[in-house]
Amino acid sequence: QKLLADQPAGTLATTAVFYDTLRHDIRKSFRHVVEGVERVERIYGADSAHARVAKSVAVLQLLDDFPTNRENIAALLHPSADAGSQLATVKAAVDEMLADKEVHLSEIDGRLRFMSEAVSEMEGERAKIHAGPRETRLVLHDKLKQIFTPAPTVRLLGTRSVTTGIKAMSGTLAISLDGEREPVQTAIEFVPAGNYEKTKEERILDSNQRANLNCLYLLAKEDPEIDNKLVEIVRSIGIYNQNRNKTVEKEVSEYLNGQFQRAESLGNELEALLKKQLAAGSFIFRGKPVAVGVLHADLLQATGKQLETAAKEVFEKYAEAPV
Repeated sequence: QKLLADQPAGTLATTAVFYDTLRHDIRKSFRHVVEGVERVERIYGADSAHARVAKSVAVLQLLDDFPTNRENIAALLHPSADAGSQLATVKAAVDEMLADKEVHLSEIDGRLRFMSEAVSEMEGERAKIHAGPRETRLVLHDKLKQIFTPAPTVRLLGTRSVTTGIKAMSGTLAISLDGEREPVQTAIEFVPAGNYEKTKEERILDSNQRANLNCLYLLAKEDPEIDNKLVEIVRSIGIYNQNRNKTVEKEVSEYLNGQFQRAESLGNELEALLKKQLAAGSFIFRGKPVAVGVLHADLLQATGKQLETAAKEVFEKYAEAPV
């Protein structure tokens, strides 16, 4: 390969050049990383953009504190001072390699890295973890409980405190998440977008039934991304819990810690997505629907306002009580 000193003026030293120089030294301690690059070269060609990206990942993977993400790789593969951005090329190559299981490239918390055989096997175990309706429902309910903790509370006439219990609808079953004995219950329900209006009309009728007069329905549309995140959280937590107490090699330990961190990161993304969907939904109380956003842009503040309205009707005679 042509030496950097023999390249035209303006040519930059990229991470791919560093890799070519250090390949034999890297192999001594990180054999699986070099083997990962060699697999990429066999599949896509030694002169391909994929190979240059793989070499960059290999070099950056050795640095514990350096973010091995697409943007940094693109910057470090900039070939010359007057060249255009490499980001689109890098992103396309990364996406192709992540989709190719033969490459053994993974992305954890936005950081790309080549997996060892042991980690690759564990990734296979992770993919087999069952993430069905029961498992994902537990994660969803836990996140909803977190969102509504502390539970919304209002005060009537500055004296009586009224707190809402939180329930989640699962089909026709209302599952209590918190505050089962509270006088007002907020029932959260996600429905397919195509059934939203139909379900809304049904809940308007349901809310007028005697058994539901103290129930505050919160209806929102489902989002496929919510389901995807729930499945990924179940699998990340599952593989971590199954192996966290085992004696494993350093690479596997890092993978497991990465899965735990990924679950936390996905949990935060899930919370934001749930709040977004609920804030775009509707409250229904005693036959009267109102859009959440009409009350307040913030979900919890809107819930507080709707609870205040509901509490006044539930305790309509409270103002007449002797002091």
